Amino acid sequence: MEFNALHRYPFLRLFPALAIGVWYGDLLFFRQGGSILPLTNIVCIIFLFLLISSYLFKRYYFRWLFGVLISFELFYLGMQLCTQYLQTVNTTFPPGENTYQAKLTSFPTQKRRSYKFAADITKYSSKNGIKPFSAKVILFFPTGQAAKALQKGDILLISTRLSQPADRGNPDSFDYARYLHRRGIGGSSFIREGRWKTIGHKEDTSFASTALRCREQILRFYHSFGWQKDTESVVSALTVGCKDDLSEEIKETYSITGASHVLSLSGLHIGFLYALLILLLKRLGNSQTMNLVRGAIIILLLWAFAFFTGLSPSVIRSVIMFSLFAMAKAIKRDTYSLNTLSAAAFFMILVSPEWLFDVSFQLSFCAVASLLLFEPHIEKAIHPTSKIGEKTWQLVSVSIAAQLGTVPLILYYFSRFSVYFILSGFIVIPLSSLIMYSSIILFLSSPFKTLHPIFASIVEGFTETMNKALIWIEKLPYAAIDGVWIYVTEIIIFYITLGLILCFLHTHRARYAITSLISVVLLIGIHGIYRQKDLPHNSIAFYNIRSCPAVHCIGSDRKSLIICASHESNIKDIQKQMNRHWNHLRLDTPQVIKTNIAIPQFSFYNNFISYHGKRIGIINDNRWRYQKAKHKLQTDYLYICQGYKGNIEELLAMFDTKKIILDSSLSQWRKDHYKTSCDSLNIPFVSIEEGSYKIFI
Repeated sequence: MEFNALHRYPFLRLFPALAIGVWYGDLLFFRQGGSILPLTNIVCIIFLFLLISSYLFKRYYFRWLFGVLISFELFYLGMQLCTQYLQTVNTTFPPGENTYQAKLTSFPTQKRRSYKFAADITKYSSKNGIKPFSAKVILFFPTGQAAKALQKGDILLISTRLSQPADRGNPDSFDYARYLHRRGIGGSSFIREGRWKTIGHKEDTSFASTALRCREQILRFYHSFGWQKDTESVVSALTVGCKDDLSEEIKETYSITGASHVLSLSGLHIGFLYALLILLLKRLGNSQTMNLVRGAIIILLLWAFAFFTGLSPSVIRSVIMFSLFAMAKAIKRDTYSLNTLSAAAFFMILVSPEWLFDVSFQLSFCAVASLLLFEPHIEKAIHPTSKIGEKTWQLVSVSIAAQLGTVPLILYYFSRFSVYFILSGFIVIPLSSLIMYSSIILFLSSPFKTLHPIFASIVEGFTETMNKALIWIEKLPYAAIDGVWIYVTEIIIFYITLGLILCFLHTHRARYAITSLISVVLLIGIHGIYRQKDLPHNSIAFYNIRSCPAVHCIGSDRKSLIICASHESNIKDIQKQMNRHWNHLRLDTPQVIKTNIAIPQFSFYNNFISYHGKRIGIINDNRWRYQKAKHKLQTDYLYICQGYKGNIEELLAMFDTKKIILDSSLSQWRKDHYKTSCDSLNIPFVSIEEGSYKIFI
C-alpha cells in the first residue's frame, strides 16, 4: 500500500467513520436510553446541505471539506443504524407473572441445571383478553424428562415473569445484558416445573432454519462413527461451528496454547476452503470468461458451505469477505488489499451494525489487516537458502503478523498471552486444514458407506494428533502468561504505534521512527500510572452472583480471602465471573475459607467475620430466629442470604447493626419485604441485585 495514494483505497477512509458512529450509537443507547437528540438531527441536516454545496461549488482549496462532511454523514448513519436496531430489540414486558404463547426457535443447549432455548413470544394473556406480542427471548427450563422432550418448533403456553436482561453491576465483569441486546434478545426467564404446556408444533421452513437442520444432520453423521467425545467435539467445532459439546478441559488446552481460534469456524477455515477451490479450479484457464466462471463457482460453493454449517454470523462474515476477494480476482483487481477488506467490513456493519462488537469479527479483521500490512516485511527480514527453510519461515511470518495485529485484543478480552503460539501454529494450521479437507471428503462419500471407515479413521487420526500435540505444548513450562490486564487507552496507543512503524517501513523517514519510539515510551508510562492508580486497598466486597453468595476480604498486599455464605455455593462461579476484576486489581488467587479461623487482622467464627476492625454477620440460616439478648451483639453489617426465613425485627432483637446488606440469592418477595421493613424501621440497607457493594477500610 502506498501512503501517498490513499485515494485509491476509498473504503479504508469510509469504514472508520461508520464504525465510530456505530460505537457511539451503542454507547448512547446504553447510557441515555438510545434517543438521538433533535439537535443532532439539525446538525446532520446542516452538514448534508454543506456536503451538497461543496460538491456543486467545487473549489480546489475546499477539497478537504467534502471528505470531512462524508465522514460526518457516515458517522451519523452508523449512530442511527445502531440505535434503531437496539430500540427494536428493547422490549417492555407486562409487570408480574403472565401467560405467554412462545415458539421455541433453537435447538436446546444443556446447562448445568437447565436447558436453554431461544424463543419468539407471539401472544400474551391479560385481563382484557389475549393480545398479540412480539419479542425474542431466552427461556431456561429445569432439567428433567419434561424439558428434555422439548424440541425446536414446539409451541408452548408458559406462565412466568419475563424481564429485560439486566447487568449484574459487578466491576469489570462480562455485561451479559448488553451481549443479549446486541444479539436481538429482548428478555429472559426461568420457567419453573409445571409452568408450561406444549400446545402444538410448527416446523420452521425458513432458509435459516433449513440450514440449521442441515447442520444437525451433519452432527448426527459425525456421532454415528463413535469417536471419542473430545475428537467429535473438535471436529464439530472446526467444520460446522458447533462448540456446545466441547469440554472445559479441551477449551482450556486450546486457550493456553493459543489455538482457540481454530475452534471458532471463521476466516481461517473459509480461507482453507477458498485456497482449495482456487487450486481445484486452476485448470479452467485465465481468460476473462473463465475468470468470471471460476469466481462465480467459488462464491456459490462458499455460500453452500455457509448454508450447510448453519449460516452462523462468523461464517457469513468470512464468506462475504472471501466472496469479495473472489470477485476482485475475477475482474483482475488487487485481490488481497486493505480496500477489499475495508469494503467487506463496511457493508457488513451497514447491514448488521451489532457485528462490530463481536469479538470474532474484531479478531478476524485485525488478523487479516495485519497479515496484509506486516507479513511481507517480516518475510523479507530473513532469506532462508533451502526450500524447506523458506516454507517454514513463511509459516512463522504469518503467525507473527497475525499475532501482532490481535495481541492487544486477546490480552483485553482473555487476559492471557500464549508463549508458544508459533509452535502451536506449526501444528494447528496444517492439521486443521487436513481435518477440514478430509471431513469434506468424508461428507461427500456419505452415499458410499463402504468408504466411511477409511475416511472416518483419517479424520479421527488427524484430530487426535492435533489434540495430543496441543496437550503436550500445554504442559511445557510457562506455556501461558495469565492475569494480564490491559486498558482501552493502551490498545489505542498500541495500534497508533503499529501505524507509525508501518509508515517508517514504507517511507524510511526518521520522524516516523522517532514518533513510534515516543509512542512506546508513552505506552509504558501510561501503563505504570494506571497500574499505580489501581492498586488494591483494604476492603470488603459483596458481588451480585446469585449462585454464590460470598464475602470477599481484600488486602492492600494483593492477598484476599473469600468466605462462602452458602453450603451450595459454587466457588467456580465467582472465580469465572470476577476473574477479570481480580486481574485488574492484580490480586493473587483468593484463599477460600470454609472453617473457623483466626489470623492477624482476620477471623471467622460462627458465621461472623472480623476484618481490620469491621464485623460482618452472615445470616444464611434460622439460628437467630426467636432469640433475644439482654445486651445486643455489635455488628457493622448484617449480610442476609438465601436460607434465612425470618424477618428484620427478629434480627434487630439480637443485633445492633449499622447497615443491612440483602444478597441477590434471596427471592424477589423476600427482598421486597426486607426493603419495606428496613424503610419502616429506618435502618440503612443496600441490595446487591442493583450491583456489587464494596466497603473501603
